[in-house]
Formats: sequence, C-alpha cells, structure tokens
Amino acid sequence: MQNRQTNQVFNFDKFPNFEKDIDLKQRAWIEVKGKAIETNVRQLRSKLSKNCQFMAVVKADGYGHDAKLVSEYAIKGGASQLGVATLNEGIKLRSSGVKKPILILGNLYTKRDLIICFKNDLMPTISSIRECLICNNIGKQFGLKFPLHLKVDTGMSRLGFEYNKFVQQFEKIKSFENIFIEGIYSHLSISRFIWLIQRECFLIKISIFIWYVLDYLCMDINLCQN
Repeated sequence: MQNRQTNQVFNFDKFPNFEKDIDLKQRAWIEVKGKAIETNVRQLRSKLSKNCQFMAVVKADGYGHDAKLVSEYAIKGGASQLGVATLNEGIKLRSSGVKKPILILGNLYTKRDLIICFKNDLMPTISSIRECLICNNIGKQFGLKFPLHLKVDTGMSRLGFEYNKFVQQFEKIKSFENIFIEGIYSHLSISRFIWLIQRECFLIKISIFIWYVLDYLCMDINLCQN
C-alpha cells in the first residue's frame, strides 16, 4: 500500500495565490439594510399602544447580522428593550455601548452568573423560587433591587414555573424585598400549531394565574415564539 502524500511541507510561495478570488456568496448570502430594520420595527411599534414596551430579540449575533448594528437600528425604530440568549451576548452588547434594558432569555441559575448579570445591568430570566432567592440576596448585598423577568411554562417544557403552581409560588416571591419584577413571559408550546390555536391554549393556561398577578403588580406580560 502506498503512503499518502501530503502537500503541507511544500513551499507554494512562488505560485499565484487565488484565495482572494473565492466567492463568499457561493453557498448562501443575505444582505439586510439597517434602515429596513428600523422601518420594520417602527411599523410594528405603530400597532402597539403607547404604554406597551417593544423588545427586539437580537440573539445569535442579531441572527447573524451583527447584534450591535441590529440593536442600534431597532432602537432607532422604537425598540425600548433588547433580548439575547446568553449572558455573554448581553455583556457584549453592554460593552459595545448599548444602554437599553437587556433581557437574558436563557436560564441563569448559579450565584456567580447572576452576580455577573447584576453587575452588567442585565435582566435574568427566572424560573424557580431558588433563583428568586439568589437574586434577592444579591440585591440585598448591594443595597439595590435586582430587576428580572419571571418565566411561566405553559406547555413548551423548556424553562419556567409550572403554570398550575405559579400563584402559590408567587405568594412567596412577593415577600422578596430586593428584587424588581420587570415582567412575566411565556412561550408558545408547539411551534407548528397555527396562531389562533396556540393563543387559545395559552389563554386557558394563564387564566389560572394572570388576573391574580395583574391585580398585584402593573408589569409587562409577554408571549414568545421561535
């Protein structure tokens, strides 16, 4: 059997270099104008009431289009908050100079990560009493209130408080003096279902707790879909 020859040791310096001629668009390519993002956000924002917040989700580096750039144009269009998937994404946006409130959609459950989140003025997604207690202790340590969002699981089974136990758990959450609940959100349970069916399923499940929560606090209630 012949030994496989390798060209790694060969000196190609004297031969032409064609790397610059490789077409970056040979497989897939998309160009998005910042002004188009701004216009789209402004159009969506115009459909909402004036006191309704608009959160632009810019996770995965703005879905591949540069999170900082997408954020800037979304804010110009009227976005009042931003959402990212991970703590690192949030820190990167803060480091780039973005001042708007930023929600971490992924779960943070260690004290270390939640302290980092707090110090970078980011809002974590909280899915358990344990995480609420950690955030409350962090806020108490610094003499401030820790802003956060609560997530309720209404069928996605990914993150969140169990919807049928949330009222009982919320009673405990109300006693924490060093957290500030910026909002409560959930996620459509099955993405292949049409919107009206999803909406009915969601409303049935949140009806167990929604009026109780709204009676206690004035906050944002949101529903997400991939």
